[in-house]
Amino acid sequence: MRTIDEVQGVFPKDLLSLLIFEVKEDYIIIKPRQYLGPENFARVASIVREQFGESMSAKEENPALGYQDLLKRASQKLFI
Repeated sequence: MRTIDEVQGVFPKDLLSLLIFEVKEDYIIIKPRQYLGPENFARVASIVREQFGESMSAKEENPALGYQDLLKRASQKLFI
């Protein structure tokens, strides 16, 4: 499993300041500190897809969750 430092290392500084990273079991959770807007949200999703594989919103995985993004380790991929 990748560490938070490894995941944070792929994001530019301007996006890092907008995000909170947490470890939960086999997940690295990325939460926005504030509203990201469509452009920054798309940048985050694009970086995750390019660096770690497929992407999935937390809402798609569990509709009970708020709007947060999950990075989930599954075989050799991380999901957002």
